[in-house]
Amino acid sequence: MKLGELFEQAVEELSKAKVETPRLDAEILFMDTLSLAKSDFVLQKSRDLSDDEAAKLKELVDLRAKRMPVSRIIGKRGFWKYTFALNENTLDPRADSETLIEAVVKDYDKAAKVRILDLGTGSGCLLLSLLGDLVNAKGVGIDTSVGAVDMAKENAEANGLSDRATFVPVDWRDGEILGNLGKFDVVVANPPYIPLADIEGLKPEVKDYDPMLALAGGDDGLLSYRQIAMVLPLVLDAGGAFYAEIGKDKEERVKEIFTKSGYAFKKEYKDLGGIIRVLKFLSP
Repeated sequence: MKLGELFEQAVEELSKAKVETPRLDAEILFMDTLSLAKSDFVLQKSRDLSDDEAAKLKELVDLRAKRMPVSRIIGKRGFWKYTFALNENTLDPRADSETLIEAVVKDYDKAAKVRILDLGTGSGCLLLSLLGDLVNAKGVGIDTSVGAVDMAKENAEANGLSDRATFVPVDWRDGEILGNLGKFDVVVANPPYIPLADIEGLKPEVKDYDPMLALAGGDDGLLSYRQIAMVLPLVLDAGGAFYAEIGKDKEERVKEIFTKSGYAFKKEYKDLGGIIRVLKFLSP
């Protein structure tokens, strides 16, 4: 079978499965599987596929038709300036989360010797992206999942950042262990913020494949923020900054949680869709 012929069949199958971007997703799957650049992919559409190549591509397209995200199928996601490997224990990074990276790197000089803590690190994408831009910074990422911590360590190694990044399996609710990590200039978090009642209505790509621990934020979606506000004094240095990713229309309630805990609200940042996605607070 010709590459182009199978590709068009894949686009049709993904369209019938109501995949939002069928042609783009098929392109990514084909190019990754065949190790082709975009230009080569276009030029080689008339070539014959081997039986093994065709079978593999059909298998991957079937997975996407079942709404498995492309990033889960190929096992990696491009985020900020890097590529991060994923596993079943890690959240699939979203472009919205790059808003947090933009906020932090604008606030600090590239050569600043800051110490960063990432609460609920998952794949390590937030901490490692920050360390990549802030070349003298060091950081620690924590996660309750040992599988996520192992994945973050692999990503640090793959992106040449393992000398400045440490990942440990810690639950941020465990104040005693958290306090032993020391104080940090910057603390960042993309905590679970989906209300339990809204989980069922999420897209299959999210609901069926992202770890529930990384999604469910309690009855009102604010449980994690309350927990973090309680332990933040243990890890955030005086005058330090906390950056939190938030869900849509949650800014006022999250501000209230942290200002009542003694933190000064400093700034809000919008994502590319115009939604307030990140809040910055300063330690007293």
